[in-house]
Amino acid sequence: MADPNSIQSDISGVDANGAPEMWRIVTSRYDHGPDAIVGNPDKQTWDSTHNGVHYAGHFDAFEQIVPIGDQISWTHKFSDGIVRDPRFILHELMEDLIARRKAGTAPPTAYPNPKQPPA
Repeated sequence: MADPNSIQSDISGVDANGAPEMWRIVTSRYDHGPDAIVGNPDKQTWDSTHNGVHYAGHFDAFEQIVPIGDQISWTHKFSDGIVRDPRFILHELMEDLIARRKAGTAPPTAYPNPKQPPA
């Protein structure tokens, strides 16, 4: 059974000595270019310090939940002047695909194999 310290290290994204596991780094709220979802100029970048070393990013599992919330709650004003969020975009894309399938200009399914994904 894992001891509490190893569980905390796993959550924090560090090894037993407190050094960060670099594969866990997330650079939240940094400018990642025009296609970035989590880049937000209204919020400061998210950095961390471990064993006196500053990192441009963070490793903690719970901290990484926050930018997920940023990502799914973003909105963007598109070139047609309408502000959309991810839910609206997914609905609109699916309705467009359904219409193209009904018109015969798109394949009837994205899964051409006999085994279909579960409903």
